[in-house]
Amino acid sequence: MREVDPIRSKKEIWDMKVHFLKEQNVRNYLMFVLGINSALRISDLLSIQVDEVRKENGKIRERLDLREGKTNKEKKYKISYNAKQALKFYFKYIDSAIYHGHKEIQPDDYLFASQRGPHTPIDRTWAWRKIKDAAEAVEISERISPHSCRKTWGFMARTEADLPISIIMEKLNHSNESTTLRYIGVIQSEIEEAEEKVSL
Repeated sequence: MREVDPIRSKKEIWDMKVHFLKEQNVRNYLMFVLGINSALRISDLLSIQVDEVRKENGKIRERLDLREGKTNKEKKYKISYNAKQALKFYFKYIDSAIYHGHKEIQPDDYLFASQRGPHTPIDRTWAWRKIKDAAEAVEISERISPHSCRKTWGFMARTEADLPISIIMEKLNHSNESTTLRYIGVIQSEIEEAEEKVSL
């Protein structure tokens, strides 16, 4: 399996968001926004149920509590401002669809339900195709997949927010810093930047 890249610019992230909205597919938009903000593995992202992000009164939760599939560890994720806004937008859209005769969404429905019904999430292959197609549509040249969303959080946390590698490592559940640096593509980009600067 080929290694994929993070999305390395805020403009490209914005272009991806706009692409999904132009397609009028709020589910894909939410999958992308929640993916880049939570840094969850795609299997964990697709396993989220409605009641894990929305309370009975309709308000968006502050945190997402889940057990990671790969590590079997329980993790708490703070739902960021932009992720909350995307969730509010999504549920507002769903509520308007209900008004137009669609079935009401239930707490145990999957957030990213497939066309087979609310108790079946979309599969990873489908998610991969949608993220990849969007990246190609907005002319991102790097290799992009749903896993890029997880890497994008780490890359932006280091390059934009200047967070310590130890924090990023903990967020991504890695065992050492060198793995995290390689994983988010920072080492390679920093080496290339150094190569530009040092011309002997």
